[in-house]
Amino acid sequence: IGLGIPAEPLFRSRDGSRDKWVSATAVLANPDYYTHAFAVLCGFGSILVDLADLQSAVVSLVGESGYGKTLAGSMALSIYGDPAVMTQAATATQNAIGMQLAAHKNLPYMLDEVSGMPSYKLADFLYDAANGRQKEVLSKDRKLQQGAGWALVPFITSNHSVLEMSVADIQEAHRKRVLEIPFDNKISKDDAATLAVALQDNYGTVGDEYIRKILALRPQIKSLVAKELKTPLLKDIPSVYRFGAWTIACAAVGGKIAHEMGLIQFSPAEVISKVVKVFLASIVSSVSEAETARRALVAFLYNNVGCINFLSSAPNAIDTTNPRMIYARYDSERKFYYMAKDQFKGIIREAGLSFRNLSSWIKRQGILVENQRLASNMPRIECFAIPDL
Repeated sequence: IGLGIPAEPLFRSRDGSRDKWVSATAVLANPDYYTHAFAVLCGFGSILVDLADLQSAVVSLVGESGYGKTLAGSMALSIYGDPAVMTQAATATQNAIGMQLAAHKNLPYMLDEVSGMPSYKLADFLYDAANGRQKEVLSKDRKLQQGAGWALVPFITSNHSVLEMSVADIQEAHRKRVLEIPFDNKISKDDAATLAVALQDNYGTVGDEYIRKILALRPQIKSLVAKELKTPLLKDIPSVYRFGAWTIACAAVGGKIAHEMGLIQFSPAEVISKVVKVFLASIVSSVSEAETARRALVAFLYNNVGCINFLSSAPNAIDTTNPRMIYARYDSERKFYYMAKDQFKGIIREAGLSFRNLSSWIKRQGILVENQRLASNMPRIECFAIPDL
């Protein structure tokens, strides 16, 4: 299964009781705790992601302090081992986070309390964690190195919605890789204590049994997840939100298997149904594809303002940017941005959108195709001429 566990104590069964861990999950049968229950299902679904040849969204557990976000994530991690060892603070360096993710390989992971994390660092994490690989880095001898990969369910906890952050900080490519679960119902002190004691004293007591079962079912996992994705509940999720759909499908299948094994004392079907409704509601309330495209272009231009040549069509206009660094040119006379067609299409694809589906929007916006120079000493290339956004 490629769990890639390096050494103790990342994956270790504490001298605890399997039955006590299982018994504690009965708390999650409370309908108000469906968000906490879903986190646990994601824990079971994490080791199915790789077997199904899929990737997982970053599951963002969002809500006020004291609502049980970290507790829910820790309960999911405790299936396999010590949650304290499997969790990192948002202050960890990018390299440390990448090394931890690679060490987990297929086991769930949690980055706790990202509310104060710099937006650029959070954006990189969302993209890398969902894609399953860190960006290439230069070694000391100036050689490109690619870190080891992973396929797992990564959790983050936050007091603030990631999806409500500025598009200039968290772009559409990042948003499509987030499955945000709002914690609107506060868990009672007694129920929180039940779960806390269970995961602290009995972590790792069900993981071995569950993994052995998954290994026995390994040839069937891919088809089981594919079948789940075709159910009426999940099939209508738009393809641009595929990361979220994949995560829910793996959680549903893992939850069913765990329930049949008697490892959880709540109905996974009811939990999945509620989560899909919340997910679809967030999609419906999100902006249109046309607005998403506009925001993606605005964010790109904003983030790369130093690589825009402000060269107008006026006589004797002067270049202001090194030609080797130009991503676009702005003509203040015509009030148009000129951008190479491939650059434009790349931004649209990165936002998770279909260029073909946006053809009518492109016409409505008055976006033209012209042969333009991005700098005076560069050859003319086929560009999109985009009216001032």
